[in-house]
Amino acid sequence: MSFGKHCLITTTDCCFSCGYDQQVGKNGAVQAATDGLLGLGRGSVSLVSQLKQHDITKNVFAHCLSTNGGGFLYFGEDIVSTSWSRATMARSTSGNYYSPAAGTLYFDKRPLGVKPTEVVFDSGSTYTYFAAQPYQATVSAIQAGLSKSLTKVCDPSLPLCWKGQKVFKSVSDIKKEFKSLFMRFSKNTAMEIAPENYLIVTVSI
Repeated sequence: MSFGKHCLITTTDCCFSCGYDQQVGKNGAVQAATDGLLGLGRGSVSLVSQLKQHDITKNVFAHCLSTNGGGFLYFGEDIVSTSWSRATMARSTSGNYYSPAAGTLYFDKRPLGVKPTEVVFDSGSTYTYFAAQPYQATVSAIQAGLSKSLTKVCDPSLPLCWKGQKVFKSVSDIKKEFKSLFMRFSKNTAMEIAPENYLIVTVSI
């Protein structure tokens, strides 16, 4: 493993994988804070905790996201760039999740009028879930700003579906038809959720 300025460090007793048998309890709670392939939870067996125990890095990691896909995952405090927007993660009030505190929801850079609410990042979930009020506000904003070239259609597996004048071959084709969502946190840090990241393309209807 390489850390810092191309320094190669080898250790024989640092482990990571999906080998931990997690059991889901009441209300979706897990028995240990060891989520994901790398185990980036707050437990003592997480990868970051193990690296700290070996005095390789501090118990710090950063996940830098890009609206264009990809990104970077850093361990320790040796962050390459200082020009990126950052949101410091704190312990969530609802469990062992990471949270940038309360977030305000925007659509096309306009606030949706929903009370700021706690946002959590969960490496174990494939989808992003909104509570009922933010979800309905988002749906209303999307419908109000729909392009005239879109037509509402019925899909047997989805509550909302539209088609364009031309067939959408991929999510890249919908960029001009929909607007971006934004989650704004403290210190003017905002995370953009582009249309291709909250919509999917289904088979022709």
